[in-house]
Order: sequence, then C-alpha cells, then structure tokens
Amino acid sequence: MSKKPTFWQCFQGYRAFGKLPPERRRIVFYSEGKTYWPFLRPFVEALLETTSETPTYVSSEADDPGLGWCPERMTGVTVGAGFMMSMWFSTLDANVLAMTTPDLEVFHVKRSKVRPVHYAYLMHGADSISMVLRERAVDHFDSVFCAGPHNVTEIRRREELEKLPAKTLFEIGYPYQDELIATARQTGAPPPDGSRPLRVLLAPSWSENGTGTLETCGVELVGALLDAGFETILRPHPRTRMLRPECVAAIETAHRGRANLVTEPDTTGKSSLMEADVLISDWSAVALEFAFSRLRPVLYIDVPRKVMNPHYQKLGLEPFEVSVRNEIGTVLAPGEVARAPGAIRRLCADAASMAEHIRNIRDKNVFNVGGSAAVGAKTLVELANRDRSS
Repeated sequence: MSKKPTFWQCFQGYRAFGKLPPERRRIVFYSEGKTYWPFLRPFVEALLETTSETPTYVSSEADDPGLGWCPERMTGVTVGAGFMMSMWFSTLDANVLAMTTPDLEVFHVKRSKVRPVHYAYLMHGADSISMVLRERAVDHFDSVFCAGPHNVTEIRRREELEKLPAKTLFEIGYPYQDELIATARQTGAPPPDGSRPLRVLLAPSWSENGTGTLETCGVELVGALLDAGFETILRPHPRTRMLRPECVAAIETAHRGRANLVTEPDTTGKSSLMEADVLISDWSAVALEFAFSRLRPVLYIDVPRKVMNPHYQKLGLEPFEVSVRNEIGTVLAPGEVARAPGAIRRLCADAASMAEHIRNIRDKNVFNVGGSAAVGAKTLVELANRDRSS
C-alpha cells in the first residue's frame, strides 16, 4: 500500500521546489510513486556516478525510495497526486523533466506555462507502446528514450499518419533490464541438465474482465505442471490478488499439499526470476524481461490481448511483444494447457542453443544492452545543456 502525503506535505514540497537553485532544476525526475522507482533508479545512479549533476526527484508518494536516495547529491520532493501536483506541473521551471508517466497534455498532467521545459519520456519496458499505451501517450513529449528500433518505427509511423511534429527519438535501451541481466550473471540458476526437476515460474498479467490465464485455466495448468513433476512457482500479479482473490484461492485449494508447488506472495523480489528454467505468462511485461535477462524461453498462454489503444492497428505494425512470442518461446491456447509439460520439455531440451538464439534476438531489438543507463544519463545532461538558454 502506497503512502499518500498530506496536503500540507504537498504544499511544502511545492514551495521547496520553487526555492531550489537553478543547478538543482537542470534535470528533474518525476515519479508516480515507489512502483516506478526501479525503472528510474538506473538513470539516477548513472547520472550521479558519471556526472557532477545535482538532480531533483519529485514523487507523488511519500514513501517513494527515490526521495531519500543520495540526499547530499539529489533533492527529494513530494507533491502528491492532486491539486498541488497539477500546480507543480503547470508552473514547472526546469531545463529537463524526465518521467515514465505517459499521456502528457492528455489528462491532468500538463506542460509548464512558465518555461519551455524539455519533456523526455523514459520507456519502462522493452515492448511496443502502440498497443499497451493510449493512442496519444507520447504525442506531446519533446523526446522519447526508446528501448528498441520498434519504438522508433511505431512513433514515426504515428507522426506520419497524424501529421504530428517530429519528436527527438533517442536510442537508449532498457536500463532496468540491464540490471536484471547483471543479476542473472551473478545469481541466476545454471541451465537445466536433467539432474533435477525443471523449475517453472507461472507469472501472468492481471485481467480486469476475468479473461486472464489464472482465471481461464489456472487450476488445470498448475495441475498439469505438478503432475509432470515440475517445481512450480505461482506468482500472481498484485492486481489479480486484489481484483480476483478467489481465483488464486481456487488454485491453492485444488492443489493443497502438493510439495512441488510454491505460491510467491511478494512480486517485488527477483529470486524466482533467477531460479526458473522457463516462464509461463501471457501479456505481462515480465515475459520479455525474463527471456532477455535469463536467456531462457517463455511459454505463452494465448488469452485476449491487453489493449489500451483500440486503434493501434491503424499503424499497420505488429507490436513487438506479439511478433516475438514464437521467436523466444511457444504459444498455447487456454484449452491446450494439457500440452504445456511437453512444450516446456521441448523448449528446455537444448538450453545452450536456446540461450544463444534469445541473445541474438535481444541484441537485435534492444539498444545498448548492458550500458543503456550511462547512455541515458549522458543524453539527459546534453539536453539540460542545450535547453539552458531557452
């Protein structure tokens, strides 16, 4: 549960930001809350480690870890998510504002009325944005820190079709994924060699209308995995636990007492991602993160797509997270989950070849693998320098 700041705290944060010297307003990060800190932290750390910048971190939640991160170098300010936040955005005086929040100028988050701030959108996923974000999600940003070439293609296509001004598109990559890659090299389990049972992580996305993997075939799927002798880790999305707790309870009840089933209550940790030989998912962003960090395959359950932009097909482009599924794994319909054990064994039969195959796909479709945060930090400084005279 996030900690909402009081109105007085938000007012104090708003005033404190306004009193900051110009050097602490050259580069400003905005975060909706602690959930987004893992995606912003790599940029912040690279900026502090490789430059002399003294950025400011503004959050809508009082318990965002970024607020107290390296306080001698970075100022932390909270402005809440209501009136004071809207005031802060509309009166922002800064060189660059970097954020993972889309839909600038679409809803309540507006551009500054007092200064031509440079707004940079930071990707927090390696997938396409055309389907999973709203149609105008990045239209009003000055630049986008793209994760891969598919982002460049889809944004340019929309600009062409809608006759929008061309944004500056930077080839940055995905820093959070780079952190997962580094963790996998240090603590990732060795490839399966037949000496132990296969470890399967079931981590699907959540569904608002009950059409997700756990809702449609969770009991049957977990049963098939357990009967095959696989060590199975059930990692429900927090939203699934909140919206459909009975779904998770039904799986646990049906398979109570099975020694090879573990339910993971905390989805913020990385241990299960590092231990698994294969991931079962659907439209969750964790699928690409797992495959591209562990170089292990994904078994996709083909439930209905999660579509935020009903007009994404106008672009005439298949979203990357759709087209890559059969490249890094196998797709099964919900009614085919009895075939899951066989599909998993085939995916894990030649771990070395599969790893090399996934590595090639990753390196072709994600910019600056292993070094994206440093590239992003350098780009932020260049933007701050360029916009200083604006």
